[in-house]
Amino acid sequence: MYKHLFNSDFDVHDAVEDVKALTKILFNSSVGTTTDEIINKRNTTTLSLAMKDLAYLDKSHSLLKSFDDVICSGILKMSLAKNWPIPDLV
Repeated sequence: MYKHLFNSDFDVHDAVEDVKALTKILFNSSVGTTTDEIINKRNTTTLSLAMKDLAYLDKSHSLLKSFDDVICSGILKMSLAKNWPIPDLV
């Protein structure tokens, strides 16, 4: 994206240069982002909620894998298995 916007390269995989490049992309390009937009429109979550989401996704993946045999045999469609209710996490 940096190369496209500024027609130049920067020293990638260097933390300081990465931050400088991102800052330039966000504030000195046609992207036109402001500090206020970044702060007020961020989509953050707490660690606790992130851990609950991860546990839910792990459990749903595990349940979906339990349907592998019936999905492969054509008895059950993947779309139906994905909509199967997932029991509450304890």
